[in-house]
Amino acid sequence: MKLTHKEKKLICLLHDLPVVERPFQALAERLGESERWVLDRLKCWKKSGRLRKLSGIGRHRRMGYLANAMLCWQALPRQARKLGAGFSALSEVSHCYQRKTNALWPYSIYTMVHAKTKGELARIIEKMVALAGGVPYRVLVSRREYKKASPVYFGELKV
Repeated sequence: MKLTHKEKKLICLLHDLPVVERPFQALAERLGESERWVLDRLKCWKKSGRLRKLSGIGRHRRMGYLANAMLCWQALPRQARKLGAGFSALSEVSHCYQRKTNALWPYSIYTMVHAKTKGELARIIEKMVALAGGVPYRVLVSRREYKKASPVYFGELKV
């Protein structure tokens, strides 16, 4: 994919989308272009498959969510789809993945939850355990966040 210098700058700016009413207008102004130009580029990249999605990263600790845990579920293959769908529907679950198991770690469903207090986290876990209906699980409570970053493209560009 050949990109112009301005398109590369747009990609860099998308890394930190401004929290304003019209974020693409704000990016367009920084680039000296119109909001329509920005939206057309994004639509073109999406249609061609070069852009899968735009999504935000919630900095949960900055928002006061200090009690966080990964719950790992030992779901049998026939249970995995139903269990994953059930967990995914919960607003408290930010991530839900299915992974391959092995003899040392038989857990196939992974769910990440965020709470403001340990008590709130305990209530969320109780709710999920009830939903799982006896599926064995492990709780891995987060102790420290080391890094949370998105990919950086064209790092040499000054925007």
